[in-house]
Amino acid sequence: MKKFLCKSLLVIIPLLLLSINYAFYEPSGGDLAAIGKISIGKDYRTIFSDDFQKEIKYLDLKNIDLSEEFSAHILNIGDSFSVQGGFGYQNFLCYYGLTVVNLSIGTINADSPVQLLFSIVNGDILDKLKVDYVILETVERSFARSAQRADIDKKLFVYDINVNSLKKENPDRTRDAAIKLGIFRDMAVYSLWNFLYRFDERAFTSKVYKVNLTKKLFSTDKNQLLFYYDDVDDIPHSNRESVMELNNKLNLLSKRLKEREIRLIVLPAPDKYDLYSDFIENNPFPKNKFFDYLRQLEKEYIFIDSKALLLEHINTGMQDVYFADDTHWSPIASKIIAKKIYEELHYEGQVKERPSRQSALP
Repeated sequence: MKKFLCKSLLVIIPLLLLSINYAFYEPSGGDLAAIGKISIGKDYRTIFSDDFQKEIKYLDLKNIDLSEEFSAHILNIGDSFSVQGGFGYQNFLCYYGLTVVNLSIGTINADSPVQLLFSIVNGDILDKLKVDYVILETVERSFARSAQRADIDKKLFVYDINVNSLKKENPDRTRDAAIKLGIFRDMAVYSLWNFLYRFDERAFTSKVYKVNLTKKLFSTDKNQLLFYYDDVDDIPHSNRESVMELNNKLNLLSKRLKEREIRLIVLPAPDKYDLYSDFIENNPFPKNKFFDYLRQLEKEYIFIDSKALLLEHINTGMQDVYFADDTHWSPIASKIIAKKIYEELHYEGQVKERPSRQSALP
């Protein structure tokens, strides 16, 4: 009996300690908090509740009948930064009176937004979908590499945009990188990493860095920055040569679109590390020069320098431009980006009269 009690205590006591520790874990909903098992505060995202409830005004290409011509101001093509629903930048563009059609790589079998746009330009979709502008959005860390892999002659047709070719929407691929843990293992990992983060920025085995900031830039209790490990690991792929190749392919895309009287808008979404790197305390990581290289090159497209744009606001002390608990920008950044894009379109004065969302629905 005594041996049984001793063995039971060997199991019960660790579980009890883990349970007590785990009780302090407050999941906030962000991908980084989930992957790194980092407690941010379950009420953190309530500050964005009004934006989370915004009516979605943009249209998904998958829901449009292209058997007949369909007109819109903008076709937006992107990755997970383009599937933020009501608080996405393309939705805020609609509040300026623009009609926006959205297509993300999460809804159709495409390797990257760059490849998807090449395929669309080479096919017959733009014969049916009449737009003035195409926005190409891609996260910084994969932009140059995805351009290197892109097949510039691949084609995508209206026939391919149907229910059989579409796959289930997956707006947050980073979250999929998180291990699906059972409750007991979850408790153990949270307790272990919560301890190890005291000694290493990645808790030695986590995929999320946690570092201190020199300035309070998030409305959370701790003055910290969370970012995904690929933000650092993928920096070598954004070298001068790869960015030059990216720019050449973007210019080629722009040329092909101009033949259809469509202007290309290029929107790189800054890696969270790169955007906040100057504010990291004793930053031990290398500098990402992607935007530095791209700024220097001659462009035949409209370039949205999102890093410089967002840094203007961060340097004033603006908080939560990116979510504290996530790899993605917040509604604050979405509004800033949308305003800048609208200003670019207004400056060009090339926005044609297009149907409103209601009259444009098939």
